[in-house]
Amino acid sequence: MKRKLIIRYIPLGVLLLLVWMTQSIPALGNLYSQTVYPVISRVLSFFSNLFPFAIGGFIYFREYHGSHRLSILCPYPQETAVEEDSAA
Repeated sequence: MKRKLIIRYIPLGVLLLLVWMTQSIPALGNLYSQTVYPVISRVLSFFSNLFPFAIGGFIYFREYHGSHRLSILCPYPQETAVEEDSAA
């Protein structure tokens, strides 16, 4: 358990330190904006372009129609969930 906490918090601490350094050192901010950000942007755009619709819009659509669970995350059909709730 303690090892998992170390594995979790050390990278978070390093990232927080990098954010603070980027905010306080203008040259580091320029380096990030000209080298790191374009790479991250291209990778995220590649995965985003795989879907012909906005993922956020899909989630809003599902919530609007009364389904609070995404079907890919729900291990059983939603009719079963409703039957179990009404039986209790």
